[in-house]
Amino acid sequence: LDVAPHDLNQIQDAIASRTDSKFELVVPQRGQKRSLVRMAQRNAQSLKGEQRTLPYAAVSRSIAELFDVAAPHIVDCIDVSHLQGAQCVAAKVRFVDGQPEQSSYRHYLIADDNGNDDFAAMREVVTRLLARRETEGLPDLLVLDGGAQQLASGYAVLVNQEVDLPLLSLAKARSSKIGVQAEERVFVVGREQPLVLERGTDIRHFFERIRNEAHRF
Repeated sequence: LDVAPHDLNQIQDAIASRTDSKFELVVPQRGQKRSLVRMAQRNAQSLKGEQRTLPYAAVSRSIAELFDVAAPHIVDCIDVSHLQGAQCVAAKVRFVDGQPEQSSYRHYLIADDNGNDDFAAMREVVTRLLARRETEGLPDLLVLDGGAQQLASGYAVLVNQEVDLPLLSLAKARSSKIGVQAEERVFVVGREQPLVLERGTDIRHFFERIRNEAHRF
């Protein structure tokens, strides 16, 4: 549990009375168990509202109009992260017509010499994605979790391999105790300033959903 309810003992006794196994409700304050609680909270927040039905045809048209690309049927999203502060890993998820296609999800272990460099790690993952394009195909749109530097890293790989693939990067909204510091922003190749995604819009919900799915996976 994240916090102890005022009737913790009653809840524990009620559950224990229905099982023969040893049972205890714990509110960890530090260490690995506390980290697991926080991870569960993040996953729950990521899944919040996932059942909302998105009119994906309209979302796809909005993406095409806002970013001057063909309306995407297949969208991939890549997230690079650090496992327990050490091993660098990445995840790729794929949505088809606005819905997750889990058979196309992939995990990547990043080479040690790129592990401390998030931008090199992003270049590695995009390179590996392109290397499998004959067997797995390419998306109509590739979304990178991050800002302008992640975008530049991915774009450098596309240019080097002469691959024409629409590419965006998605920077997460930032907030603090004094309020929102930055909204969800999309960086686009060739544009100096990112495009801010308005709250409550279907296109913002779609991008948040695919990015959160990459985080979760």
